[in-house]
Amino acid sequence: MNTSLLGLDWGSTRLRAYRFDEAGGVMDMRALPWGSRQLPAGGFPEAFAQAVEGWPRAPVLACGMVGSRGGWREAPYLDAPCRLDALAGALAVVDAPDGRTVHIVPGLRDPAGPDVMRGEETQVAGVLAQAPTLAGEVRLLMPGTHSKWVRVRDGAVAGFTTVMTGELFALVRGHSVLGAGLPDGSDDHAAFARGVAAAQASGAAGGLSRLFSTRALMLEGVLAPASVADFLSGLLIGDELRMALAADWARPGVPVQVVGEDALCARYLLAAPAFGLTLQRTSGAPAASGLWQVAASAGLLHGHSHA
Repeated sequence: MNTSLLGLDWGSTRLRAYRFDEAGGVMDMRALPWGSRQLPAGGFPEAFAQAVEGWPRAPVLACGMVGSRGGWREAPYLDAPCRLDALAGALAVVDAPDGRTVHIVPGLRDPAGPDVMRGEETQVAGVLAQAPTLAGEVRLLMPGTHSKWVRVRDGAVAGFTTVMTGELFALVRGHSVLGAGLPDGSDDHAAFARGVAAAQASGAAGGLSRLFSTRALMLEGVLAPASVADFLSGLLIGDELRMALAADWARPGVPVQVVGEDALCARYLLAAPAFGLTLQRTSGAPAASGLWQVAASAGLLHGHSHA
């Protein structure tokens, strides 16, 4: 089989490398801990060398924080609304020490926010490549350290917003009076549901008004110390869904496609019914599909290397 493309999904905390065959199938995948915030001695070039070690020479396309201002080479943002096929015409390039040229996908900026994204635009391109019927009109939720809510219309990212739910959870759970020093517990679905209900009941005041109730419930013996993390997770995810409704990023009866890690997406799917929302899990690997789609649009797939 020929290797037609090497794709890198390079975020702030990890690097995933894909080797594609002539039809866009993933022949091999590697996961490395070298995100843009944590690199080996030798920085981006060394992390890249490890990611593609032993793989044949082929065009290379990368997306994510590798193209940020603090990345390997900055790929300037394109402004939304932005057609996804425009990504291919705005690639930045950097030369690796082994002589390969790495092409980097630009991020998107929403002046209405203002807001920015890097990496998610490639995942959106992958979702639409896997399900072209969604390109006309779709709403996406991309949970993570920084959740993204995205509107797509006529094949273009029409707008998006970022919610720092994942990072806030980590900070509150690990470094605040509410969660620091408490034991890790197994999944407590009742505690998670209680947190979701607290967010739903907060109304216009918002989840921040209910945050300290975490400590009160624990002191009263209602919430076990090992269940605090699940309560906080439910409260913060629930507050994100409450925000999405209030800001019209989500509407009852209008399905939202959810893109992300299985365990985290499952939590959003559990919380959604409390807000009358319909979330649908996407399948496949949208980052890999998006890299292939952008590479094809950019004309990077003409040459092939033999495995």
